[in-house]
Amino acid sequence: MKAFLRIAALFAAGLASLPAGASPVTLSDAARSVTVWHAGSGGGIFGPNSPSGAAGSFADTVGVSIGGIAVDASQSSGIDAGSGIFSGKGAVSVGFSVQNADEVVTQSYYRASFTLPTAMNYVLRGMVGAYMDGGLGMGSVALVDHGAASEVFQFITPGSWDALSFSSSGLLAAGSYSLLAGAMISPDHAQGLDAYMGGSAEYEFYFEVAAVPEPSTTMLLLAGLGLLGFAARRRV
Repeated sequence: MKAFLRIAALFAAGLASLPAGASPVTLSDAARSVTVWHAGSGGGIFGPNSPSGAAGSFADTVGVSIGGIAVDASQSSGIDAGSGIFSGKGAVSVGFSVQNADEVVTQSYYRASFTLPTAMNYVLRGMVGAYMDGGLGMGSVALVDHGAASEVFQFITPGSWDALSFSSSGLLAAGSYSLLAGAMISPDHAQGLDAYMGGSAEYEFYFEVAAVPEPSTTMLLLAGLGLLGFAARRRV
C-alpha cells in the first residue's frame, strides 16, 4: 500500500508540474519614453526617448529646471515576449513655480503591441496615482483589443490626490492587442503667477499571459488526484 501511495503521489506531482504549453507572444511594436515639453522655448522636447520595437528592459530619468521650475520624469520597464510578461512603472513631477508653470508638460509613456497565437489567460494588476495642486495630473493603464476596437481593461485617475490600485484577469482570444500606460501632468495657468502649482502622477503595472491548459492535461491531473484519493480511502 505504501508503495502504491508513493507511486500515486509521484504521478500526481508529475502531472501538476507539466507545462501548460509555450506561451510566447509576437511583439510587433514597443515604445517607451520620458519627456518634458516646454511651450515657452518653442515647444522643445527635453529628455531621451527609448528605441522602439524591441523587447528587453529600459530605464530612464530626466531632470531639468526651466525658469526655476524643478521638472522630473522617470521610467523603468521590461518586456519579455518569450514568457509573456510585461511590467513597468513611470512617474512625473513638477516641484513648484511662480512663473511659466503653465508652459510645462511632463509625461512618461509606455506601449507594447503584441499578437496572441491562441487564446490565453491574462493577469493585469498595479496602481495609478495623481497628486496635483493647480492643474491636471493623470495616471492610466489600458489593455486594448485591436480586433474588437475596444478596451479589455482601462483604468484612469485624473484629478487631485488619488492613489488607486487595480486588478483584472480573464481569457483573451487569439488576436492583436496593445498594453498602454502613461503618467502626465500639466499645471494650470489660470491659477496665477503667485499660486503654488506642483504635483505628480505615476503608474505601475504587471501583466502576464499564459497558455490555457490542454483538456487532456487537466484530465490526467484529475486522474492522478483520483488515485491519491482512492489510495487514501484504502488506507483508512
